[in-house]
Amino acid sequence: MSSSQQPSSQQGPDDGVEVSASFDPVIAIADHNEVRKELYERWLPHAETVTVDSLSELGNILDPRVGIVVLSVDFSDRDTAEVISALRQDNLCRWVVVTVDDPIDGIFDTSPDEVLVRPLDEDALRSTIDTLRPRAAYGRLLGVYYSLATEASAVGTGDGPSDAATEQQLHKRLGRIKAELDHLTAQLSDDDRQEILDRISPSNDPVGADSPDSGQCRCSDDTPAEAEWEQIASDVWKCVQCGRTRRENRPGNPDVAKRYIK
Repeated sequence: MSSSQQPSSQQGPDDGVEVSASFDPVIAIADHNEVRKELYERWLPHAETVTVDSLSELGNILDPRVGIVVLSVDFSDRDTAEVISALRQDNLCRWVVVTVDDPIDGIFDTSPDEVLVRPLDEDALRSTIDTLRPRAAYGRLLGVYYSLATEASAVGTGDGPSDAATEQQLHKRLGRIKAELDHLTAQLSDDDRQEILDRISPSNDPVGADSPDSGQCRCSDDTPAEAEWEQIASDVWKCVQCGRTRRENRPGNPDVAKRYIK
């Protein structure tokens, strides 16, 4: 693995992309061509990269920090769509860039996030990666926020350890993550953010009325004000009951979402 020195935030040399270093994604380069791998690493000096030679090696290095994979279309004998699906199993916000010699060969049926035609040039690769970095960071931050919010909820309601200091610490961490999310929001388009929410939201629809356990969720479009909401970012809210996300200034009425807003 190669990496550059990381300050508290990192900025691409050309386009001003800035991502918190603690959530800046690692970029995996999966290609059998040693010259291409060396060039791609050299062209991404602002990012932490790791190169792999086989699917098994790629599987071994995948963890939540690996947010972007640059995948050669001929990297494996397996169908490229299957490889992409496997890459996203443990991280729904892992972004896949497929490099091809000819984009006509059915590559658009494999659902990559980006397709780059070889031979690549430095600007094309760097621009693509700098576009995906804040998306990967935003998605990972949302996942961490969901996890911490669930933990804080358990502590606050007596379902978890009753510890005021622990609860206070969790709320501080939630506040810091929310500030990071707000910072990244400026670097993402509305469509980008909606795609991220669609990927990681437990359910994009309210729990159905025919659900045997939970019944109709209160965050349905007819009665959004009756639900309990958590604010995740400046205009992103999550239903406490079912996990559905909504993007608007404030869902329902101004009194909602008080649990994690201190």
